[in-house]
Order: sequence, then structure tokens, then C-alpha cells
Amino acid sequence: MDKREMLEHLIRAREELLAAIEGLSETEMTMLPVAGVWTIKDILAHISGWAAWDLAGIGTILAGERPDFSAIQDVDTFNGRLVAERSTWSLDQVLAIVRETIRHIRGKLAANNRELLNLSGLGLLERYIGGNLWRNR
Repeated sequence: MDKREMLEHLIRAREELLAAIEGLSETEMTMLPVAGVWTIKDILAHISGWAAWDLAGIGTILAGERPDFSAIQDVDTFNGRLVAERSTWSLDQVLAIVRETIRHIRGKLAANNRELLNLSGLGLLERYIGGNLWRNR
């Protein structure tokens, strides 16, 4: 999978998730655990947190710098922190952030197409996006 395909897959997967939960009630998304103790809202909070981290990392890479991966060395702790930080957000807020980040990632793909697809050297984009993408499948 090349860089463009990775970004397109990331966008498509998030759009498919939003389509899959369309029509569910707020109770179904906030009260019923669907993955361990996490509700759909918790999963969306997790995704919105990673999306914010994705956008920052892509921006750092495009600026020619190396992202700081230290925050995600313990992925379980990082995931828990993302959900806890967003636990007071409303379902509408979490959904809005997920939708907004899809638009931002799509925009970065369109606006920086040449830069994104031509980055080389350390292979940071492949490692960064690819690792994060497969970790969140």
C-alpha cells in the first residue's frame, strides 16, 4: 500500500464507521458497551484523539521534522488518556470532531499531494501513517 492509498484508506474507514452508526440513538451510542467497557462514543473519542495526533504528525512531517513518538510508546495508556480527556464531551462534539478531522486529512491529501507522495529519506510518512493505520484497523 503506497502513501496515497494509506491516507485514502484512513479517510474511507472513518467515513464507513460514521455510516455504520448512522441512525443509532444517543443511548445506543453512549450507554451500551460494544468493545470491552467502551461505548461507541468512547470509540469515537479514541478515534478523534488519534485523528488530532495524526494531523499534528502529518504537519510535522511536511515541515521536514520528525514527530515525537514518545507519547505513544505505551499505546494502551495513550488510548485510555484520549478517551478520558474526551469523557465530558457530548456525543455531538465527538462526532463533529471526527467529521472535521476527516475533512482536514482529505484537505491535507489534496493540498499537499506532491509533498506527501514524494517524501523519502527515513520513510517517516510510511512508518507514521502506516503504523497508526494498521494499529487502528
